Amino acid sequence: MSTKTSVKIPSEQCDLVMTGGVTSGVVYPAALVALKNRYRFRCIGGASAGAIAAAAAAAAEFNRENDDFKALNELSNTLGKKGVLSLFKAPRKIQPLLDTVLDLTQPPNPTKKIKQVVRRSVPTLPERFWEFTERLIPALEKNNPESASTGHLIGSIVGAALAILQTIMLSLAVFAVICLFLPTAAWQNISILIILGIILGLIGIVSGIMLGRKLGGPLHTLFDLIRIALFEIPNNNYYGICLGHDTETPEGKSILTDWLHNQFNTIAGLNKRSDVLTFGHLARKKFDPQDQEDPGIVLRMVTTNLSHGQPYTLPTDLKGFLFCEDEMRQFFPAPVVDYMICHAMKKMPIRLDRDKVVLITQAHLPKKKNGRPKFYFLPHADDLPVIFATRLSLSFPGLLSAVPLYTISYAAAERIYTAQTSSQAKHEQDTLGLLGHPNDLQRNWFSDGGISSNFPIHFFDAWLPTRPTFGITLTSIPDKQLETPNTTATLPHPESSQQTDSQQAGAITPEQVKTSVSVLATSEQNTQSASAHQHDDDSLRWTNDVYLPRADDPMLIDYQAIDSFTSFLLSVVFTSANYRDNLQARLPSYRERVIRIRLAGDEGGYNLNMPPEVVQRIIVKGTHAGERLKDFDLGGHQWVRFQVLMCLLEQNLRETKKTLEDEHFRQMLKQGEEQARISQPSATYPYPRPENWRIEAICRVDKLLAMINEWQKTDEKWPNPPLFVNGAPKPIPVLRVTPPM
Repeated sequence: MSTKTSVKIPSEQCDLVMTGGVTSGVVYPAALVALKNRYRFRCIGGASAGAIAAAAAAAAEFNRENDDFKALNELSNTLGKKGVLSLFKAPRKIQPLLDTVLDLTQPPNPTKKIKQVVRRSVPTLPERFWEFTERLIPALEKNNPESASTGHLIGSIVGAALAILQTIMLSLAVFAVICLFLPTAAWQNISILIILGIILGLIGIVSGIMLGRKLGGPLHTLFDLIRIALFEIPNNNYYGICLGHDTETPEGKSILTDWLHNQFNTIAGLNKRSDVLTFGHLARKKFDPQDQEDPGIVLRMVTTNLSHGQPYTLPTDLKGFLFCEDEMRQFFPAPVVDYMICHAMKKMPIRLDRDKVVLITQAHLPKKKNGRPKFYFLPHADDLPVIFATRLSLSFPGLLSAVPLYTISYAAAERIYTAQTSSQAKHEQDTLGLLGHPNDLQRNWFSDGGISSNFPIHFFDAWLPTRPTFGITLTSIPDKQLETPNTTATLPHPESSQQTDSQQAGAITPEQVKTSVSVLATSEQNTQSASAHQHDDDSLRWTNDVYLPRADDPMLIDYQAIDSFTSFLLSVVFTSANYRDNLQARLPSYRERVIRIRLAGDEGGYNLNMPPEVVQRIIVKGTHAGERLKDFDLGGHQWVRFQVLMCLLEQNLRETKKTLEDEHFRQMLKQGEEQARISQPSATYPYPRPENWRIEAICRVDKLLAMINEWQKTDEKWPNPPLFVNGAPKPIPVLRVTPPM
């Protein structure tokens, strides 16, 4: 292990935000390793798979002096060799569904083609349906042999029964025809009926059993998978195929959450089995020990509370939530749950009204039958385990189970407040104050952060930054848009010529990129500015599969073809979740610090069973992304940011002046609540202020108005006013009051 003196610590700092993308997250460790020699990572954030990378980066920065990101680099190499499929495991009853879903992502077996005669019998069905069926039918029986065997038996019995019924009806029909047209004796009629019954019966029963067995296995297995999806997963597995943790998994064969917990500890240099990396560890890692206000390493993630219908920022937004010990042990390793119990907050003040605050303690929470607590408050933000927040952020919908946490209902909190403030006997207060009613605790479902903000580029944003906040975002080019022959493959960095042939073969070509972006009308200012700096050697750099645009590059938007109802619905979901992040990432002062990594259809996403060569291809792209960001020009970014923000300031000052000069507004400032009582004697303004505050506020408003007037007088002397609005980088953003996230 390297000593502290052998590791060179960079003097520059940066912030970093990474987008989600399920298995696409394997791109990030290589990018971080490539970037670490120039920058220290001060603030790191992400959502979903980006949250994993953010946690790993924070752990590596925490242990930089001792390890210099070697463990993080090893993590990248491990993923390149073993892939990610081994990290996902479902409970035994649900594993057949996971295996079948994985098989459906593979190309159909050419030896299992559905015969053309069957295809022609239903010509209205599209080719995509038959391709899906060719994947599905072999996967059904292979992945659930027990259900298939039961289906074979049921199918054989049903087929034989239907065959016997059909034989009886057919034999009687044939017998009736013979008797009608061929007069015979009674005994001959009986003989004919018996012979017909035996012949037709044998043929029918054998055919029925064969057909019933052929159809019974796949159909029974398909219905079993539907039962698993509709009943087993919601009722017994928290709305996901995989929990991410399995208490029965043998030691050394960790699955996702356990593996991540071990990796975070290893990267951070925490070697004891009981060690748990927390946000407090990171906050106490000071970049400047002499600076009392140094926040240390700042790690932020996004999760989505489906029960509240909004995103939450981790770790700061979870104050007041509770967890159930038994449930958490199904999601996390024992050391993590034990740590959370040990550091759980013992009491929680909750405001019911302006004048009503109730103090809820551990004693109010429900207990198990043995008297031990069943529920606990979450630890303070600094004591929250990093793996806990990471797991909340990466609950990929459908694949990974949602995590349940609890809130206290208003009715329950009000009942406890009544008990605490009443004069009842103590035992009556205790009974009234316990949270034992069915609706006292509300179950909140936390799912993937990408549902609400898959690329939280707004994290760590500053008006005029002193260090860059980089963003790494991922885009996918569908297979149909990659049908251009791969004959001019280029890699995104000058060093790309040193890559191996296998890696070059996986690169996305410029011609393929050109078919996957849309061009829109560009403002005259942007066109002129762009032409001033573009040269033959970089005019098409946007066609690389790793691309860092300039602030004044032409506006190019990734295009996704919609050619089926399924792709239409998926586009509806993804657009509703990502449009805010996408729009913000395209703004000047954002776009030049957001590097785009383009992935092919077989790279990342829900491709859990990517072969090692595909994983390695993605890792190479991550390395290129880090190398490109190392050349970032902070001065150029600050220049663009300054113009954008001064334009916004100039616009809003003009609009604000009208309100500040309005006589009714100034009268409201002078009289405060007295103005409200003129029309309504009992009315009061929220957040009341004393008279001396109002006097000082009016004084400062007058100074602001004087500054605005002087600004406008000076602007009138400028040949082409307004100074900052005219010629500002396009598109011009808007300044709005929004909640923090």
